[in-house]
Amino acid sequence: MADLVKLLHESVETSYESISEALEASVSGDILTLLSDIELNDRIIIANKTLTLDLAGYSITSTAQNCAIYVDLSGNLTVKDTSAAQTGSIIHNSDSCIYVVNESDLTKKPVFTFESGTIQAQEFGVCVFGGGIVNINGGTIIAKDNAAVGSNGSAKYADYPYEINISGGNI
Repeated sequence: MADLVKLLHESVETSYESISEALEASVSGDILTLLSDIELNDRIIIANKTLTLDLAGYSITSTAQNCAIYVDLSGNLTVKDTSAAQTGSIIHNSDSCIYVVNESDLTKKPVFTFESGTIQAQEFGVCVFGGGIVNINGGTIIAKDNAAVGSNGSAKYADYPYEINISGGNI
């Protein structure tokens, strides 16, 4: 099987056959770079570490339940596309792309930052609730049946304030 993801830890690069293998090996501060298009059946969970995902002109297409990427607890994920054409994308044709959620600990704030590339979802492009923070600095976010960036507004999360900061991009 071909390598799909490159993990940069400090100055050492290691390639992996799956994004889940690269995530297991990652530690805070690492950069995951796509080497090919990826199809996901299960969502990616980022919890208790800070990572950067470089789409590098490739796409993640997901069929996972609820969302493609779930940023939880003290997880911190930055998504960018360093390719010249910035054609990298995260796509979910039946649900949401990114959930930024903390359902269990008010002292922790999951953070999602979007720099460049495209997020395209059937439902939410980026959904934040339960104390999360979303920063949109660039890129394009498209949602077909719901908000490109928003919250679910459920009373369940009333005690978990969230933040949405938008300074650039196309929504």
